[in-house]
Amino acid sequence: TNFYNISASIDRPDVSNYLRRKEVRSAFGAVSLGYDNIYYLDATIRRDISSALPAGNNSYWYPSVSFSMVFSDLLKWEPLSFGKLRVGFAQAGSDLDPYQTYESFILGDPYKAPDNVTYLPMYLPNTLNNPNVKPALGSSLELGLDAKFLNDRVGFGVTYYNQQNKNQVLNIDVSGAIGYSNTVINAGNIQNKGIEVSVNAIPVKSKMFSWNTLINLSRNTSLIKELYPGINTLVLDQNTYSRVSVYLNANVNAAFGTLIGNAYARDPKTGKILLDAGNLPMFTENHDFGSVLPDFTGGWQNTFRFGGFDLSAMIDFQSGGRFFSWTKMLAVKSGQAAETAVLNDKGKNVRDPVADGGGVKVNGISSITGEEVTAYVDAKSYFRTVLGNSVYEEWLYDATYIKMREIRLGYTFSKNKY
Repeated sequence: TNFYNISASIDRPDVSNYLRRKEVRSAFGAVSLGYDNIYYLDATIRRDISSALPAGNNSYWYPSVSFSMVFSDLLKWEPLSFGKLRVGFAQAGSDLDPYQTYESFILGDPYKAPDNVTYLPMYLPNTLNNPNVKPALGSSLELGLDAKFLNDRVGFGVTYYNQQNKNQVLNIDVSGAIGYSNTVINAGNIQNKGIEVSVNAIPVKSKMFSWNTLINLSRNTSLIKELYPGINTLVLDQNTYSRVSVYLNANVNAAFGTLIGNAYARDPKTGKILLDAGNLPMFTENHDFGSVLPDFTGGWQNTFRFGGFDLSAMIDFQSGGRFFSWTKMLAVKSGQAAETAVLNDKGKNVRDPVADGGGVKVNGISSITGEEVTAYVDAKSYFRTVLGNSVYEEWLYDATYIKMREIRLGYTFSKNKY
């Protein structure tokens, strides 16, 4: 009674709709102090009250404080145009999506019973909500040095940071015997620390032409220090195709984002791939391929100005990190990739029958005899059944790249000329 929803209309349309309400009230304060144009102190404080958190425990504070000193004004060294030391500490809190602290019902599809009365079913979700959940909290310490020389023609900046995120709001699997498949908890302590370095220069500067260049490098080290008592692995993401799964996990005492999947089974002595009785590659499950995170990232920007024209180009680069390519895997599995129709070393198409000189040439160690084997196998069995379905190592790629991020050409109109 008195429930109005388009799904309950006469024609029963197939619709999906929801209403979520969340309110956050905030109070913020800041103070900034300076002395002698050398010493600076800044501090902030913020308090949030979130309707998504449990009543009575729905507010959280997070402060920040930073101090800097312009030491170049103390040294009075002529080549040094500007120099500053800085240190800062900050905390940041966060809540969660609404309706995760108390039980609520999900609306089902309306139906008409034999008594000609329309009923609107409701059911409990699969997630067990948590009335004791707390806001997540991130704490960060940062140290830095900035310097410029020769009237700002050359400069650099160095920053070290150490950040820890605690009490993150996570969903974990629970036994279905309690009537739910997962629950909401506070867990985790993830540490990120690293260093960022930037160098800038003006190699050429004249009335008509100038060249500005800036390069930056950063390296971040991630470590999952803890998850939840009794839990050392948390599945962040999972993809399953043809009953074979690949996972993105968070493992205690490892970097964030570990890739887990099927890998080639290899001979421990030679490292070569093991072959089964049919000379097809064998595989092992749940192999750790390492973290998806890069070793370091960076960028290089150059800006050239000639008269009213300016030309800017930015290059980004990254070293390390890994990813799976499902696009490549499915292209091979479906026979659309070029390598599934090439000529083998006999001059025959790999799709031709092995008896006629076709097939894919494989080399490895026989799991039956322990001897090295070179043989030709059926292309469909090799590409579709094994590589395109069971061996994710084949589709693992290095995430290193160098790319042109942006090229921009502009012109500045001068009011004096026009």
